[in-house]
Amino acid sequence: MTDPVSTWSSILRATAISALLGAAAIHASVMQEHYEEWAVAGSFFLVIQILETGLALALVVVASSRWLFLATIAISLGTVAIWMESRIVGVPFGPQAWVPEAVGRPDVISTAFEALTAVVLLPLVFPRPGRVIGAAFVAALAIGTMALIALAVQSAG
Repeated sequence: MTDPVSTWSSILRATAISALLGAAAIHASVMQEHYEEWAVAGSFFLVIQILETGLALALVVVASSRWLFLATIAISLGTVAIWMESRIVGVPFGPQAWVPEAVGRPDVISTAFEALTAVVLLPLVFPRPGRVIGAAFVAALAIGTMALIALAVQSAG
C-alpha cells in the first residue's frame, strides 16, 4: 500500500518543480529584452532563471530536505517581493529608479508561479496536514496550476 504522506509529498514537489520551471522559462524569455534596457536587469533575470532551474533540478534529485524547501521558499518569496516593489514604487537604482513598472501578463504569471512554489513547499517544511485539509489544498493547487498554464499558453498565442 502506498504511503499517503509520500504521495502528498511527491505531488507537492512535482507542483513546485513545474512552477519553478515555468517561472524560469518566463524569465529566460524576457532576459534579452531587459538586458537591452539595462545590462544589470538582464543579468538579474539570468541569475533568477539559473537559480529557479537549479532549484527545480535539486527538488528532482533530493527526495526530502527541509533546508532545500526553505531555501526555495525564500528565493521564490524574494522574487515576489522584488516584483511587487518594482510595480508599486519602482526599484531604488538603475536608469528608471523609483519609477514603477507596468504590470504585464508574463510577469504576473511568473510571480504566480513563484508564489505557488512557496505555498506548495510549506507543508513539506511543516508536515502532516489533516487529511481533508490536505486533499482540499492539493485540489486547489492543481486547479490553480492548470489555470496558470492555460493563461500562459493563451498569452503565448
